[in-house]
Amino acid sequence: MKRDIFRLEAIEYQSASSLGTIFIARPLRLDVMCGVLFAFFVGFLVFVYTASYTSKETVKGLILPSKGVARITAPSPGTVTRLYVKEGQLVQKDELLGEILIDPSGKSTDVAQAGISRAIEERLALAKDEIGRRKLTQDAARAGLSDKIAGIEQELATLDKEIAIQKENVELAKGGLRRFDELHQKGFISFEGTSNKRTQYQEAAARLESLTRERIRLLRDLTAARHDLAALPMRDATELSDAIRTELQEKQSLLESERKRVIKIWAPETGKVTGINFPEGQSVGMGKVLLSIVPVGSKYQAHLFVPSKSAAFIRRDALTYLRLDAFPYQRFGTLRSRVETVSMATILPDEMTELGMPAELSNGKAVYRVVADIAAESDRIPLENIRPGMQFEADVTMDTQKIYKWLLSPIFGIQNKNR
Repeated sequence: MKRDIFRLEAIEYQSASSLGTIFIARPLRLDVMCGVLFAFFVGFLVFVYTASYTSKETVKGLILPSKGVARITAPSPGTVTRLYVKEGQLVQKDELLGEILIDPSGKSTDVAQAGISRAIEERLALAKDEIGRRKLTQDAARAGLSDKIAGIEQELATLDKEIAIQKENVELAKGGLRRFDELHQKGFISFEGTSNKRTQYQEAAARLESLTRERIRLLRDLTAARHDLAALPMRDATELSDAIRTELQEKQSLLESERKRVIKIWAPETGKVTGINFPEGQSVGMGKVLLSIVPVGSKYQAHLFVPSKSAAFIRRDALTYLRLDAFPYQRFGTLRSRVETVSMATILPDEMTELGMPAELSNGKAVYRVVADIAAESDRIPLENIRPGMQFEADVTMDTQKIYKWLLSPIFGIQNKNR
């Protein structure tokens, strides 16, 4: 058994202090505070290790029907002459929506058709002028024949008076010649005395015969003039009908040509008409949207345009919250939607306009299209108040990671960068 070298009393004497025993008095609240801080630190470590963080991306988008919007555009510049539909009207497929009269100044093959129409219009104007000229000519001919008949009748009346006078002269000359012949036979006068009376009688008879022939000629002219006057209405009607027939033919040709210039717009599918941009009588350029048709049975979807840095983290069924520009969220709240599809290809800024989307939705960058179904309507925004094309901002939930990883992501980033 091993024995100690020094006695226990000696050891206690050497360790004793001349100043007495030291006693430290700690307040209770300090212990409590240290315990609380230790518990908080442990809780913080547990929270950082167990809790997770979900990142969000604020993007822009607009509301569109699930079956799309049929945008009816003008195939050629022209004027809207007829519209057979109204805003909100339900139309059937292949129903006539309106008509556009092609603008002659348009640079297309329709220019030739417009030139044909102008040529036909000129011919039609000439045909109308021809009808007017023929009517004036017929009136002048009718007046001329009437004046001619009146003149002939007046000449006949004058000639009849002359013939009556000339008949008396012939009778007088004949009576004088008969008396001179009797005196010549009795030998009272010579033959030369009777020859003068015979000459006078022959001249008077010849004058009467000439007047009679003149009267016959005038009667013949009068009969011909009256016949022409009687036949004039039929001849005028024939000539006028020919001119009118020519005018009708030109009108028909013009109608056929104009029918080729008129473009008929038909409904591509059954749906409701919305967004009539050009009323009747207004000019429209080629490619401009006349109106839109929302197909029947479409439900509204949210189309979000997400930049490439965030598109990779968006998953199907992810929740999004829409803040519609038309309904301020401070008053009307938000619409909840759920992601259905994410496009596999980007949409360039120049392609946004070609797709009928506002260019500002892409912010000048290539974006991915994300389609989300509106899951439930807000109590303050009924779905019937939503219209296609309404723009909004949305918060899209992306990847979820532990908070400690998020806090240490700069360190992990440096480490991955150096590999």
